Amino acid sequence: MRTTSPSRQAPRRTFGLQIPNSRNPIVYKQQQRPRPKPGKVEVYGAIIHSRATDKYCLVEGRSSGKWSFPKGHVKEDESPFECVGREIGEEIGIDSLPMPQRGMPLRVGYYYYFDIPNEWPLSPRDLNEIGTAGWYSLQEMESMNLNIDANVFRTQQSKSNIVIN
Repeated sequence: MRTTSPSRQAPRRTFGLQIPNSRNPIVYKQQQRPRPKPGKVEVYGAIIHSRATDKYCLVEGRSSGKWSFPKGHVKEDESPFECVGREIGEEIGIDSLPMPQRGMPLRVGYYYYFDIPNEWPLSPRDLNEIGTAGWYSLQEMESMNLNIDANVFRTQQSKSNIVIN
């Protein structure tokens, strides 16, 4: 069996969720995730679920008119978790979230799953990118014009009938 020396292993990115807000600098425990393949642009997002109403937070893209989870691309100087924190602030106006329950790869990127007790008021800040935001059940999503991320998630959930807690 051939082993690889530590210096030859694929580089790993260490990151923790940090909502970029000078008033509330929350940093979560460190996690590791392999770097994306060179040249591949990866999307990082948040699936935010309200236990009280069993609804998910979705945002409507201003130009596309499609509904999706808050998401975005990593900037050069930030980690994937910092990207998610920035996008949550810009797209739904929330500056802090609890520790995510888990991460889940979807076909289009990597999403962190947040399970919160109640729906929170949503107030998009980036009005050039986001038309509106709201809370929707899986059943309501069936009749919506969904982006690929929300559509893949809804399809997976309806096929499995598994409740993620």
